[in-house]
Amino acid sequence: MTERPDRPVRQLHRRLRRADRLLQEAERALHDLPDHLCPTDLLMRIRLHNASRAAAAKEPTTMHESIIVFGPAGCGKTLNAVSIARHFGLARILDDQNPFALPPGVATDTLILTSVDLRGRSDHGGLRVIPYAQAAAEAGVFTPVNQTDTE
Repeated sequence: MTERPDRPVRQLHRRLRRADRLLQEAERALHDLPDHLCPTDLLMRIRLHNASRAAAAKEPTTMHESIIVFGPAGCGKTLNAVSIARHFGLARILDDQNPFALPPGVATDTLILTSVDLRGRSDHGGLRVIPYAQAAAEAGVFTPVNQTDTE
């Protein structure tokens, strides 16, 4: 027979489950806000936390080098950033970045999203460059029909 955890341990587990539920509720509430009112950094952190708690549909690829995903504004980069990052095994997301002025330390484990047109490039500063439509297809997320012209 297994021994029951101590009372403080049970209380801690209960509090952690409650915190997870609150973060899931916060994600839903922030997602419903208009874009100009939504704190995108906070929403991205909450999404990353919630995604790390959910079981992955498939194991991420073994790639851990940073990737630049480019596409026009409104194509779905930010909306699907967590799914794309998980697919490629990346731990961090930098949204709306200028690829010609990247901060130091982004060579590994970072998904970099940009609206700068990098068509025709497969590499930028040693980082792999992928159009949003291709990244979305590889990750199995929604790709708007009118946004496939980024390839």
